[in-house]
Amino acid sequence: MTNSEALGSQLWWSTVQLIPELLLLLLLITLAAGVRFRLWNQAGAASGWLTLTWLVVVFAAALWRMLANGTEAAIEFAEGRGPGGVAGITYLALNAESLMFLLIIVGAFVVVLLSLEEERERRINHYLYIPTALLGIRLLLAPSNLITLYVGLELFSLAALSLIFATLNKRYKHLSRPERPALRFSVRSGVGTALLLFGMSYIYGLTGELDLAAIRAGISDIKPYASLGYMAILLMACGLGVKVAALPFGIWVSNEEETNTSFSYTAGAMFLTVAGQGATAAVLFHLLRETAIVQLLGLNSAYVGLQAIAASQMAWGTVALLRQKQAAHILGWASVINSGYLLVPVALSLAPVHSSSFAPLGYHFAVYMLAMFGATAILAAVREATGHGKLSGLAGLYHRSPWLAAAMVVFVLSFAGLPVTGGFFAKVYIWLGSAAAEAYWLLGVMAACTLAATYAYFGFIRQMFMRTGSDERSLQLPFAASAGIVICAVALVVLGLFPGLLMK
Repeated sequence: MTNSEALGSQLWWSTVQLIPELLLLLLLITLAAGVRFRLWNQAGAASGWLTLTWLVVVFAAALWRMLANGTEAAIEFAEGRGPGGVAGITYLALNAESLMFLLIIVGAFVVVLLSLEEERERRINHYLYIPTALLGIRLLLAPSNLITLYVGLELFSLAALSLIFATLNKRYKHLSRPERPALRFSVRSGVGTALLLFGMSYIYGLTGELDLAAIRAGISDIKPYASLGYMAILLMACGLGVKVAALPFGIWVSNEEETNTSFSYTAGAMFLTVAGQGATAAVLFHLLRETAIVQLLGLNSAYVGLQAIAASQMAWGTVALLRQKQAAHILGWASVINSGYLLVPVALSLAPVHSSSFAPLGYHFAVYMLAMFGATAILAAVREATGHGKLSGLAGLYHRSPWLAAAMVVFVLSFAGLPVTGGFFAKVYIWLGSAAAEAYWLLGVMAACTLAATYAYFGFIRQMFMRTGSDERSLQLPFAASAGIVICAVALVVLGLFPGLLMK
């Protein structure tokens, strides 16, 4: 084979490997063209069905790629024996990050399904944020250099920005004062970009490299300038946190006290919140393992520092959770608690006596995502029927819609980490990892926060089964939304009975 033929073969194989990303790019162009020429305004749910079908194809392509590449490439890459990836693309050799990408695609599918049959005039964004966010997350997961990390973060932020700015259209007057979250997001995103680039400039100035492998090789050379290295890491960590978590729960529940909030806006913002938290944990897991930054920080200080951040997230979220009266606000603070849980496996991966795998992180993310999406959809239906978002709106739901009440029980049990649901094993695996790492104080914080949060979560069950509502009419949900809720509930029970489906 000549050099030109070998180059052509390599180029072709690289293109085949990038089929999922190319499909997402094509979906983005198609949706953008439809919005530009106002095709979706007259086509009803066409953009939703197109996005739904396309996500199935993207999932199949991504799954084929992961299975075709197998685990050998990942093992060779981790041990430094491989060529640095599959078809020259580093992140394709990392099955853990590929699995996280598949889980996020599933989450996007469920979100589109839940909001598919919204009234045409209330479907405010035509799902443009879905392919944009997925492309950003794919770059963000296991970046090979600082440039791909930055581009991934910017794409993810662009998805959030497109969702929020879509609410400024005067045709969507049912949204209450959307300019405030849009302005907050714009300011936060700009600050996050500045912090991230400032930290990257320090890293580049100290090592002269942007590639993560080259930075790892040069970490030992910058130990005399450790203080500047600490500053760079701090700035990049702050920038990463602001960029990915720039759409916190406060934005997607900011209008929940009103009666006219579109669920398509809420669902989109909820997806970006959950996906952003999972991507943050995954990229931290990758960066800490694939670079020698921990050597600069010191293994023990990085290990204790991450534990402290995770514990603070859980404690802060639990205290705030107990004070909430709005049902959606309870879920909002539950997302803060779960973001702390997602950081625990990342911290345990640095433990001196325990090497944590990616499996507990991916399992907990899948369970948390399904429970959050399903519970939010039910609360949206209740708010639509009652005209308010208070917890009392769930009163008597068991008598009005028994199947919705049963699904909500599954979601509540999963949040609380009780048996029969995936939430039980999600917490057990993390607790066992903490015990194996001898992080007993962190285990105590998690146990205390879980017990306190369970009391708040059971407020949903008290209202549904032990209170009588003023309205006895049955709740009627669109077929697509009902199917989405059923998928979330059944998947949580299946994961609770067969956790090995994901843990392997």
